Amino acid sequence: MSASPLDLLILAKNLQASANNEAALRCAVSRAYYAALHRVAEVFEPRDTSDQRVRESSHVEIVSRAEIYAKGPHLGRLCAGEIAKMWPKFKRLRVAADYELKQDMLTTDCTDAISRCERVMALCDDVLNKRSGGGAQ
Repeated sequence: MSASPLDLLILAKNLQASANNEAALRCAVSRAYYAALHRVAEVFEPRDTSDQRVRESSHVEIVSRAEIYAKGPHLGRLCAGEIAKMWPKFKRLRVAADYELKQDMLTTDCTDAISRCERVMALCDDVLNKRSGGGAQ
């Protein structure tokens, strides 16, 4: 049985809805981040898969795919650029959730992470739609 980015987003929303403690909020933020990261990895594939570093796919490498795509003459480049612009804040939320345990994780942080994930997924869908002939840029 496999999981999809959407499955991770659904889990994040379920964790948020049942969040009766801060640990659940932190897990929801982290799952939302990884849902978005996996979706970006699906949509913006690496150019040269013979390079071992590319195959290992660090977070920076995955997000840089969207940045590179945004700089080219590609359909959906504006969507890719928006993903790249919103990513630093998203990553800060995930780092805080996973590593900064002495810092309070607020419900608003969780809501922000889930909203960012939904936006990234929608932008990825827009890129795919534009690639398949559904619109320009």
